[in-house]
Amino acid sequence: MKTDRFRLALRELKPSDWERFEQLASIFLASEYGELRTLASPSGDAGRDAILFNPVAQPSVAIQYSVAADWDSKIRRTVKRLKEAFLGQIRILVYATNQRIGADADDLKRELLRDENLYLDPRDQNWFIERVNADSQREQAGEQLAEIIADPFLAGEGVIRSRARALTTVEACTGLLFLTLQWEDDTRDKGLSRLSYEALVKAALRGTSSANRLTRAQVWDGVAAMILRQPRPIVDQQVDSALARMTKKTVRHWQKEDEFCLTFEEQQRLIFRLAEIEVADEMFNAELRQALSEQAAQMEIQITDSLALLVPRVRIVIDHFLLTRGEAFAQAVVAGNVRRLDLSDIRDHLVSEVAANGDAGAGAKIVDLISNTIEWLLNSGKEATQTYLRRFSDSYTLFAFLRETPDVQVTVAKMFSHGDVWLDTSLVLPIMAETLLDDNEERRFTNLLRAASDAGIELHITPGVLEEVERHLNLCITCLNTGAGAWHGRVPFLLSAYAASGRALGHFRSWLENFAGEARPKDDIADYLREEFRLTVKSLEEDMNRANMAFRSAVQEVWHAAHERRRRPDFSEIVTVRFSVESEGRKRKGVSRFQGL
Repeated sequence: MKTDRFRLALRELKPSDWERFEQLASIFLASEYGELRTLASPSGDAGRDAILFNPVAQPSVAIQYSVAADWDSKIRRTVKRLKEAFLGQIRILVYATNQRIGADADDLKRELLRDENLYLDPRDQNWFIERVNADSQREQAGEQLAEIIADPFLAGEGVIRSRARALTTVEACTGLLFLTLQWEDDTRDKGLSRLSYEALVKAALRGTSSANRLTRAQVWDGVAAMILRQPRPIVDQQVDSALARMTKKTVRHWQKEDEFCLTFEEQQRLIFRLAEIEVADEMFNAELRQALSEQAAQMEIQITDSLALLVPRVRIVIDHFLLTRGEAFAQAVVAGNVRRLDLSDIRDHLVSEVAANGDAGAGAKIVDLISNTIEWLLNSGKEATQTYLRRFSDSYTLFAFLRETPDVQVTVAKMFSHGDVWLDTSLVLPIMAETLLDDNEERRFTNLLRAASDAGIELHITPGVLEEVERHLNLCITCLNTGAGAWHGRVPFLLSAYAASGRALGHFRSWLENFAGEARPKDDIADYLREEFRLTVKSLEEDMNRANMAFRSAVQEVWHAAHERRRRPDFSEIVTVRFSVESEGRKRKGVSRFQGL
């Protein structure tokens, strides 16, 4: 099973669920302790929920199951009761809990071993997650708990509202969340309007089944409630088109009644994806709590008691910031007046949001703390934070476009309907390497360039870049002829990519012939790039001569600095484009894939 749902199930266990957790823990521990005897009952168990059976002596191992959040106090009380009931004969206490403990129990373990001669063996949330797929019994028990605890939690409105704190209605929150899922999961070549309305239709059909269907009119109403500003006839037309595309794929249609529901497979997929987002959100909250604590320590502010209240307040401020910036960008595009967004007023914006959403008694220090924390987060490289910001900045922007215009694709295309872009060798070589990929959807650079070209952007390379590419092909042949043992320096990129794909090196030369022959290689490369990507060779010399000397000097300085970094010994850390190759083994000969990083 996927562990995200199981993780949520463990997290959401309540004190009243003690018996469910006891059953789960018993199954997980039974394979390790064959003589396990469960004793737990509401009437009392003398401090232990299970023991290891010993027919000739008193048991020395006790097992405690607990869903108590205050695990430290619970363990101490358990140890005290065990000491009284068994006169110090218990030497090992296995403490199974749904809470996360980790290294936080190290001090307590040392204390109990020193003072009570008792070894504490915590089995916390991570212990269960790491072993849920270890055998069929544990996997079945984990899946059962996820169905009972996690799935109803994910189906509730609380999950939706907590993912879209800047929006006021549950309909809008649902639309934003499903836009997030569709944006991450779907292919981008279908167009933003199609992608968006399919997401909103799924949002309207959330929770439906063959026994709980919605009429076409109800789907219209559901989508319209998410984007109130759009003309209803246009919304209805877009919904009908989306339903037609999705029927038999992710939507079931009862034609006689004209009713719809999501397929069971799509409902399950959405549950899994919601679980992933929920877990990622939990990781972001952990980074946020750490950032607040560190900033408070630097500012000498005591927030220990109010940390739990500050986290959601910061989340609200961040979401409002992302929404207002998305709305400003969408309005500028729709008006045809796209300008660079000025973020210099970010502090004032955040302070005003805190004043609007914070407690009435929040003082200046708390306002400064939240402002500094958010500014630090926006510029940090924390993985969970960056994932959250990328995910929801895109979603809020797309949602803002849907509120402003009925056709997102046409409006956004205005931004890319003209312009010239010159590409460097660091992008030309990867699109050549992507021809080794069998799956067109994984050809990310190729798809990016074709989308740009289709939008009206003119793509070019300079004669110097063309010469660099031709020299790179020659370098690959030289390296191949020299042999790995005698070659000094890095293996050329295309040769390395070809070898890593699992193909035989004896066919490398014939593969290069897709791009260039021996007679006029540069002309061949230029023809290939023009035919495949509408990418032409065009000099920048005239533009360079027209530029003033100060600008030319600044560009040359940046260019030389970038190339100096690329040519340092530790090239792998700063290379512009990297490929990792995952070979799927000899069983599927010739099938492998690159992933652009």
